[in-house]
Amino acid sequence: MFKYFLIFTMILTTGFVFAKPTSGVPAKLQVALILKLLPFNKNLSGDISIHVINAPEVASELKAAIGKSFGSFKLAKVTEGDNPEAGSKVVYINDSKGVSNGTSFSKKNKATTVTGDPDLASSGISLGIGLEDGKPKVLLNLSASKDEGIDWNPAILKIASTL
Repeated sequence: MFKYFLIFTMILTTGFVFAKPTSGVPAKLQVALILKLLPFNKNLSGDISIHVINAPEVASELKAAIGKSFGSFKLAKVTEGDNPEAGSKVVYINDSKGVSNGTSFSKKNKATTVTGDPDLASSGISLGIGLEDGKPKVLLNLSASKDEGIDWNPAILKIASTL
């Protein structure tokens, strides 16, 4: 009996050790950073919609900001689901499952892609947020930005690492 308990404990522990968290940055901080960084995108103005793929906590935090202005745009709508909704100007992608749908939509519709998983920034997502030594780190994928037609204010290069 003890043998089975030990095996069961090892299996559970191994799952926790190798399980990758969705992001090291809490959803509330991710949203605060995203909403401070998006105004560096000169293409965003007026009422915008943000679509969130596989990140209910991020969507909830974004919904709390609906109606507020950030730079030259106002957050008017936040949607969720596997496929970005038509008219979305920003697509938040939480994990590798959403990369294909999110990036293909963004290239066709000139929407900005954002993630809280820095490993995904190299997968074709324009703006990534992560943690390095316990501090937020901003990653900017310049080739993805070009594919999405983003005109970044050069000042973002002072705070972001480029890929």
